[in-house]
Amino acid sequence: KRIAALDTDIGRELDSERKLVLAERRAGLAAERDRASGEMVELERQLADMPGEAQTAPMVVGTYPPDGAVDVPRDLTTIRIRFDRPMDAGGRSLTQSGGFGLYALEVDYDAASHTFSFTRDNPGLLPANVTCAVTVNPKEPPGTGFVDLQGRRAETFRFSFTTAAKPALPGRP
Repeated sequence: KRIAALDTDIGRELDSERKLVLAERRAGLAAERDRASGEMVELERQLADMPGEAQTAPMVVGTYPPDGAVDVPRDLTTIRIRFDRPMDAGGRSLTQSGGFGLYALEVDYDAASHTFSFTRDNPGLLPANVTCAVTVNPKEPPGTGFVDLQGRRAETFRFSFTTAAKPALPGRP
């Protein structure tokens, strides 16, 4: 912007000495811009070469129910998935088997804990003694996928839990 303003001033200037000073200032600003641009390119290259979390895919670090849980109450209505970093609240992709039901879910994202909560809309009991498996970002996603704030897609992750048995009826074995 400053270079464009100087170009305008140079075009309007009639005094040749003043015009020369403005042209020198313009050349100095253009050189500074080019130097800063080169530094930015070098910094971006260095960041791209750095190992560590900044370049890794997001990972699931916790679920509720926990992976492998047994005797999960059949009235479970919400599952939670926690990631190792801030995530884009709009992207997600899940598949499941076992009857939890992922069709008309209420989805909440807690940015402070990086946790998505999925609440099913049918509050009835889950089937007894059934293993429910949930896959986060399956290989063939039915959606945009879970991504972090830089757009990196989370690793595929699978967890499962088993529901409790039907309670025995009073007076019956």
